[in-house]
Amino acid sequence: MKTTLIADDHHLVQKGLRIMLREVLGADNDVEFASNGDEVLTKLTHTHFHMLITDLNMPGTDSLEMVSSALKINPDLKILIVTVAPDAIFAPRYLRVGVKGYVSKEASDDALSVMVHNIRYTYSLL
Repeated sequence: MKTTLIADDHHLVQKGLRIMLREVLGADNDVEFASNGDEVLTKLTHTHFHMLITDLNMPGTDSLEMVSSALKINPDLKILIVTVAPDAIFAPRYLRVGVKGYVSKEASDDALSVMVHNIRYTYSLL
C-alpha cells in the first residue's frame, strides 16, 4: 500500500483532498496529514511516503526550503503543489528543485484528479 502526505494548514482542504485521493487512487492509498513544514519534515523522517501534496502558504514555513529538504530525505518522493499562488511566477522555482506538479486550488476537480493520477504513475507535469 502506498502512502500520501497531505500538507495544508486548513482542515477542510486536507479532508477534501483525502476524499479526492480515494476517488482517484482507490483503496490502495493511505493518507496522513501535516499542518506546517516542520511537521512535514518530521513525518518524512519517520515514514516512507510515496507522494506529498502540499500548499505553499503555511504558517512558519518556507515552502521552497521545505520541498528541497523533503527531497533530500526521500529523493523518490513525488510532490504535487496545490495552492492559490500563481503558477507562472512560482512553478518554475519548484520544478528546478524536483516538484512533479503544480496546480491551482481554483482548478477543476477533473484537472486535479488527472494531475494526481499522472504524478502517482510517474509523469512530471508542470
